[in-house]
Amino acid sequence: MNILISGSSSYVGEEVLKNLNANFYCLINKNSKSQINLENSNKFVISQMHKINKDIKFDYFFHFAGSFSKQYSVINNFYVSVLIPLKLLFYFKIDKVVFLDTYWHFLLNKQLNMYVIFKKINNLIFYTFSSKFNYKYMRIFMGDLYGENDSREKIDKYLIKNQNTDEIILNSNSKTLIFPIHIKKFINFLNNLDRNFNFDKYSKFNFFGNGISLKDYVDIFLSTIQSKPKIIFKGKTSNKIMKSNLQLCLLPINYQKELSNHFNAEI
Repeated sequence: MNILISGSSSYVGEEVLKNLNANFYCLINKNSKSQINLENSNKFVISQMHKINKDIKFDYFFHFAGSFSKQYSVINNFYVSVLIPLKLLFYFKIDKVVFLDTYWHFLLNKQLNMYVIFKKINNLIFYTFSSKFNYKYMRIFMGDLYGENDSREKIDKYLIKNQNTDEIILNSNSKTLIFPIHIKKFINFLNNLDRNFNFDKYSKFNFFGNGISLKDYVDIFLSTIQSKPKIIFKGKTSNKIMKSNLQLCLLPINYQKELSNHFNAEI
């Protein structure tokens, strides 16, 4: 199986490369610090994607690259998130496209947010050209991924880092909903993509459950440590997710067990 992948240096991308059995063709930014040394991975700077054999038939194109980064200009973001996907669709033979969106799309949908705007543009591109280039398209709305070897500055890392302090200050409301999904669940899902792709040309997946309040999340964390720091919630408003008619919703999710296992393993 041949897979073309953008965002291979992201947490999701690195875990996919390590855990999926395929021939990967990784497209990276010229400034990327990606260390891809796997036997089944071929690394290409985006500007050199013409060096990839045009006759290769790709079973999948995984678009995991971030849709908007504050460290780059709007023009550069437009190039990476809009022009590059278009070039790939025109240049290569692709059977299925998997686009990684997030639940933040629902939270920020009505705001003038560049992240959501670029996500919408990405989706429009993949949806519009699916008929012209005859590929199947899956859009996945992802929850808060977490797991081993995750170096991102996430709430679990923040709590663990400050577990021995007298108090931990969180700049969010205690009722704020978060949607933790362990990376292993997502990898298992991808390993069964061929089976999951057996429906319409366009598929939308809601890859998160009902959510858990920030207070309940923190309580699970506190149950796994010996010290008992005081938790201070400073936020005044909480979020809510609008309902959407998607083809899959992972309900219910055993947050208590999965998060407890995660914290015990990390502490």
